[in-house]
Amino acid sequence: MDSNKLFECYAGGKRNLSEAYLSSTNLEQATFKRSQLYIDKRMPLPDWGTFFIEIGCHVAEWETGSNRLVIALAVPTRTCAAALAAFGVVLARANSSPNQVEIYEYFDKLCSLKKGTPIIYREGKKIRKGIYCGFSNENGQCLITVRLPTKNGDMICKVPPGEAQKVEPATSQDKRITLRTTGRCKFSGKAFIDACIGRIESFDFYKKSRLECVILGRSNILKQEIKEIPFGCCSSQRVYTEGRLQDVLRVREWLSDGQAYRSEVLSVDGSKPPRTQHGSIPSVTIFDGASGFLKWRDYWRNSHWIVVLDNTELHFMEAVYEINEGYRRSNRLSKVEIQNILSIPSGVELVIYQEERQ
Repeated sequence: MDSNKLFECYAGGKRNLSEAYLSSTNLEQATFKRSQLYIDKRMPLPDWGTFFIEIGCHVAEWETGSNRLVIALAVPTRTCAAALAAFGVVLARANSSPNQVEIYEYFDKLCSLKKGTPIIYREGKKIRKGIYCGFSNENGQCLITVRLPTKNGDMICKVPPGEAQKVEPATSQDKRITLRTTGRCKFSGKAFIDACIGRIESFDFYKKSRLECVILGRSNILKQEIKEIPFGCCSSQRVYTEGRLQDVLRVREWLSDGQAYRSEVLSVDGSKPPRTQHGSIPSVTIFDGASGFLKWRDYWRNSHWIVVLDNTELHFMEAVYEINEGYRRSNRLSKVEIQNILSIPSGVELVIYQEERQ
């Protein structure tokens, strides 16, 4: 099916949801669990909300090798769509361990830091602030060196690639953590995280920063949806716990001192390209709206995409045109019916394709 027809429903009133293109190699890996989120104790999250969470899970779990997955959605309204999709991404990858490529990519980023760069060093739930001192090769293994002030003088730690996640460049949010700080970091929303991903698995989630997802959109609107709207979750023991999407998304910009992050929200309104802290590449990039997609898409072609297009937006048709062009050039491997994978809400149009990472 031509993706032009997929989106023509908004120009001519037609609806055609019968087909999309996915990789048959990975189709068997696409398994979805119904969301456990609730609006209140008596009302589960509606199907449209669960749909966006499942989209996020689907993209996060997709293995495409040198390719990346693009899912574009035309929706009647963008409200909470990007935030819920991001929730699905982080939820799906909450218990996954970084692969060797990710480990060494992160280690290389640490090696590229300037000597004297302030860092955060995590030991379980304890955090310290220290100084990056460079890297060295000892007995054939590359190690980074950090200096951690203690009551009895400076302690030098040498960290191999497999433990690199303990080290994180400090940000402006960490300025209240002094060089002499040692203590336990308080984690907001612990009960809600435990209910969503399980108490045992949540320990690593609290202590390890990892950039899973970036949302590009209007920061003020996304902040209200992610930090202020209450949701509930029923654990396996059917205990109802209330929280916010931020408890799981852990958007770096909105966390307290020293807390581990899992996502970032970047504004699309500036004149300079939005960048993650330290230039990290997320697993999934979510474009919340046509304007940000049209303006900045070329800077994010090394991660999977979820593109949310509100059909009331000024630049909606321009964005649809660009998606259609990408679809025509894409690597379409096998044709399947989209209903076999996702139950698409009324009024939502969707196209999926793969293309090479750039």
